[in-house]
Amino acid sequence: MTNKQKTRRALIASCISLLLCVSMLLGTTYAWFTDSVTSVNNIISSGNLDLEVYYGDPAEEKSIMGVSELFDSVKLWEPGAVAYENLTVANLGTLALNYQMSINFTNENQTKDGYKLSDILQVGIVEGGCDTTLTREEILDDVDLWMGLVDYQSDIKELAAKTNDETVGIVIYWAPSSDDNNYNVNNAKETTDGKDHLHIDLGVTVVATQAMEEKDGFDETYDEKAEFPIVSSAALVSGATADLVITTTDPQIAKTSITVPKDAPAGTYSLTITEQEITTDENGNNVFKTDISLTKDGASVNGSGVTYTVEIQLDPMADIDSVYHIDEEIPDTNYTYDPLTGVLTFTTTSFSPFTVNYTLFATEVVVDNGKITHGFFEGVNPAELDASLLGDNSEYIAVDYVKNGVKHYAVSKRATTVIVGTTAGEHTFENGSYSVTEGPGNLWGVISALQSNEHSTVYILPGTYNEGTTVNVYSSMDIIGLGNKEDIKIVKTSSSSSNRHLFNCNGTKADYIEVTIRNMTLDATAKTTNSKDNAAVQSIRKTKVKCYDLDIIKGTGWDAVAFYVNGNNAIDGVKYPAYMYVENCALNTTRTFGIVTTSGSYKFYHNELTYNGTDYTNNSGSIKNTTLEWNDWEW
Repeated sequence: MTNKQKTRRALIASCISLLLCVSMLLGTTYAWFTDSVTSVNNIISSGNLDLEVYYGDPAEEKSIMGVSELFDSVKLWEPGAVAYENLTVANLGTLALNYQMSINFTNENQTKDGYKLSDILQVGIVEGGCDTTLTREEILDDVDLWMGLVDYQSDIKELAAKTNDETVGIVIYWAPSSDDNNYNVNNAKETTDGKDHLHIDLGVTVVATQAMEEKDGFDETYDEKAEFPIVSSAALVSGATADLVITTTDPQIAKTSITVPKDAPAGTYSLTITEQEITTDENGNNVFKTDISLTKDGASVNGSGVTYTVEIQLDPMADIDSVYHIDEEIPDTNYTYDPLTGVLTFTTTSFSPFTVNYTLFATEVVVDNGKITHGFFEGVNPAELDASLLGDNSEYIAVDYVKNGVKHYAVSKRATTVIVGTTAGEHTFENGSYSVTEGPGNLWGVISALQSNEHSTVYILPGTYNEGTTVNVYSSMDIIGLGNKEDIKIVKTSSSSSNRHLFNCNGTKADYIEVTIRNMTLDATAKTTNSKDNAAVQSIRKTKVKCYDLDIIKGTGWDAVAFYVNGNNAIDGVKYPAYMYVENCALNTTRTFGIVTTSGSYKFYHNELTYNGTDYTNNSGSIKNTTLEWNDWEW
């Protein structure tokens, strides 16, 4: 979960969860598998809110509690197999309620080639229920909506008190495709857990809250903000040979898993999250709160003496300060945290609210396949978190530099990174030795050599770089000064009508290029011929530019600009909007003129931009005083 995820608030009324567990085993010839089912219905009541779920003919009022015959119309599964059940949601109470149905799944494995059942099984919904007189092929035609197993979630529906006429047919379908043989273990090779078959436990979850209908002492809106809990369930069978893992699948919350040991009492375990939020304390640190409960056959497991393992997906690259269970701090010897995955793991014998206090090592970071591939770190060496950054031949590098007296690190891909200095040679950094290219008077040459890359990184070491030629940037690139920005000076020494701007970011490829320029001083004072404007940074044609932490110097008596956003020049007769975002940048000059010159179709966003020490707060038309996140390229 990132810091942008929103708070999930408490359930006000009550909830119900039901589980339909389908164990599917792949055979050895042509992707066959068998099935068995265990279903449990758990009811938690508040006031007179009472929900039940029946299967089959609703007149028979057969609760799905404890049955083992759902979806058993198919004994051996194969491509084209279809199974269905009619479920009737009945409100037995005196309060109106809202309910929602979704699919959850647990205990899934996959082949080592990446094939798994959740990618191919489809869920079909037949409003009003399936006609039991139809053939399976006719039932497929009756389906109102098909969705993938992972994606299915019904609309929220209101059910009046004392109502049991809401019936829905749930169809599970293995749609034949050209990939079917890949699900045969003989073809797809071994599974990730070493078994000779594919399997998955499927569940249908129904959650409910009180509807905004009944009135309290004021009006009927007292429960309008009631939210559904998050419920996931799975069954632990007697004599199980493997631990049971239950995992939430709702993308709105932090992924949470609970491992029930295989020797725990058999039964259906339900993981419920009724509240989760992330806030910031007075010191700017993150406070993550989550309310977790675990039940077995509807009863709390607290006091059972069983030790459970909990995994919570937090932000990666964090420093965990403390973990609390209610008001009691969990010793740091009882939990672990993986900064590359962001997974916090601890053990507990009881459940209720948990709180995690942490700070982030870096706000700009990308972790891919267990490696730090991009990031800026202050005071923390990322190689201590990811040892693959060490060495002279590492795939990614972590270059150290000092800024404002503090050690910093920048991470990028070695193959597409160039380090520029005032002199060439081999430089030894903390995490390895890297070649440094001589830069003064040659920045355009260095950057030009990178234009064939999809994305490149140019680090500029402290020094003065006098450039007589415009530095043209024609591909996506990060150009970053390593050190105090006043010690990294890029100076335009001459300009002409055709050689005007210091950095000219000009996109002409199929997709927009994305360019970042940060942490340096740009001097674009040099005059042009024919009194044409010249800028420190121009964005033109299919280009998006972000400028951070720049000091820009413009000479007196000359009508020039700092930023030029030009959407008026065409590519093959088509004009494309140009974009620029500026943050924490300062323009220093004694001449009064506009900070940005704009032309054609454009958008210019800015935050913490100053002109001669005065805040620039223009916020009109396509110019906005706003903030963009570092990885947000949508204007």
